[in-house]
Amino acid sequence: MRELQMIAIEKKGEIIGITEVSPTYIKEVLSKQHFTLDGSDLYTNIEEEEGVAMYITKHLTLRSHEIKTDAVFKESIWIQLNLRKSTKIMLECIYRSPTSSPVTYDKLHKLLAVSNSRGPSQVIVLGDFNHPEIYWNTKTTEKGVYHRSRLFLDAVRDAYFIQHMYASSIFRRGQNPLILDLLLPKAEPCFLYHKGDYKKMNQNLLEMDWETDLNGLTAEDAWTFSPQY
Repeated sequence: MRELQMIAIEKKGEIIGITEVSPTYIKEVLSKQHFTLDGSDLYTNIEEEEGVAMYITKHLTLRSHEIKTDAVFKESIWIQLNLRKSTKIMLECIYRSPTSSPVTYDKLHKLLAVSNSRGPSQVIVLGDFNHPEIYWNTKTTEKGVYHRSRLFLDAVRDAYFIQHMYASSIFRRGQNPLILDLLLPKAEPCFLYHKGDYKKMNQNLLEMDWETDLNGLTAEDAWTFSPQY
């Protein structure tokens, strides 16, 4: 905690997220008293497996706050900060173990979708997701379509989160630096697919005389043909 206190002072951190606050290799029973940080309020679910925690500096002016845990994906907590002038920010801290089961992956992906739709428009998800196979500079992975890293990338994109961590957080001798800790603020979608009138679109397409409209067109012209409704 002394090292964390020094980092918080040096970086002037107002919001700090911690994962694995009670790792499995530690046999001692830990409580909130072991994780107090001067000048910050602690929010944690340390009683849930390895646990996650968030520190909010006391200097951050809040009208109120709420803290909840997710009943499905237990290695997570989320806090809604109600700032002045009715500004609201939703913060969620998540930890995914590298030994997680496929069922846990599915729960995490569903959690990301739910997180995007919770409360205010400003949503920030942070934590350790343990996906060394993902190249975040290009947002790609060399793994197959059903690999956990590919499914996670799809879940992040589908929930309109943008990854902002590009500095390696894990360094081990003989290995390439890894980006496992992520910062995922919510981005406004460029296309609001959920507002589309798909019934009307289908009706218009069915009413078209495709044979007449495309008659005499080359393959390229037919491909670029834009129907007029």
